[in-house]
Amino acid sequence: MNGTFLSPLLADGLAWFEAPDPVILFALTLVFAGLAGEFVFRWLRLPRITGYALIGILMGTSGLAEANPLDSAAQNIVTDIALGILLFELGSRVRLAWLRANPWLFATSLAEAGLTAVAVQAGLVWFGVPAPAAVAAGLIAMSTSPAVVMQVTAEIRSQGQVTERLYVLTALNAIYAVLAMKFLAGWWGFDTFHDGGRALLTTLYLISGSLLMAALLAWAVHRLTRALDLREEPGAAVLFGLLLLTFAALHLLGLPAVLAPLLAGILLKNVDPRPWLWPRHFGTAGGVLVLLLFVLGGANLRWEDFFAGGLAGLALVGVRVLAKVVGVSLFARPSGLGLRQCLALGVALSPFSAVALALVLDFRVSHPDLGAALAPVLLSAMAVMELLGPIATQWSLRLAGEVRR
Repeated sequence: MNGTFLSPLLADGLAWFEAPDPVILFALTLVFAGLAGEFVFRWLRLPRITGYALIGILMGTSGLAEANPLDSAAQNIVTDIALGILLFELGSRVRLAWLRANPWLFATSLAEAGLTAVAVQAGLVWFGVPAPAAVAAGLIAMSTSPAVVMQVTAEIRSQGQVTERLYVLTALNAIYAVLAMKFLAGWWGFDTFHDGGRALLTTLYLISGSLLMAALLAWAVHRLTRALDLREEPGAAVLFGLLLLTFAALHLLGLPAVLAPLLAGILLKNVDPRPWLWPRHFGTAGGVLVLLLFVLGGANLRWEDFFAGGLAGLALVGVRVLAKVVGVSLFARPSGLGLRQCLALGVALSPFSAVALALVLDFRVSHPDLGAALAPVLLSAMAVMELLGPIATQWSLRLAGEVRR
């Protein structure tokens, strides 16, 4: 009788493993990601996001990611919102007055981004990647992952010259990468005569539209503070809702999801320079979305992605880090940095994921042929840096002596 009773249960259990329930799998993903993040942080002294990414990679390589209840459109929405939250927080830490007072900092930004683009392009061409794809890869490689930078610096509570410069350079190179790639896609996307005028108009639309949306969001948040305390739940909820409305408008207008929240944070900080205080990631809901950002980033990777680019992918990682260290060092003395700080800042700029992945996916859709040559190399580099990038940033800030104990 007991065997007869248990047989259906065993059959149901085996059926679940063959086709796991998406909701239960989603819940287990959150549980194990949270536990993995806490384990690597407490016991291995590594960033929590390394644990989140590991769970995502295990999902992706095991095939469990296929049972994810979030379809690709929903994943894109979650990724855009979570990244937007982190970009808004990053922007609110950028003081433009510092760039005016220390113009060498802006020169450093141009140097590290420009040298990275040129070095990566040259390296990939040497490895046999087609020149147009190598150009696009170089522009994408300029960007540092804002998500990794914000998470790691918050976890270890780093403060100091290197940390503040890391915020500024990360914000600026994200802007450079997005605008350069949009211009390049527009340039290549028209007729065979390379209609630069139309490409320029497209880029101007992206800039002006993003600035307008950023100004509206910054104005709304500024007005909100007169009625609500952003540190309390109602204020954080309204702020979160304003971000969601902004993303909906950006989608309708065909504007990139990266620029507006970043620019809104910058505008807010520089129009009203007082300290802006709100719950980290705007509360629990935002925190869960940020966790999912790293899990989904890992889940979209496969083991073959680590090797798809071959030596070119590994070379991209090495050349990119070296270019950023050299670029930061070029104006070290006039900008007020020592050799140790230059090394720390250059390596801290090495994380390479969320913004770059969004640009790769956009480029692969708009230019399938070039995207096919570009994607394996960049995905290989991103797969490696998904795990090593957060650790590199944490190590760098410890090297600079800016970790609060």
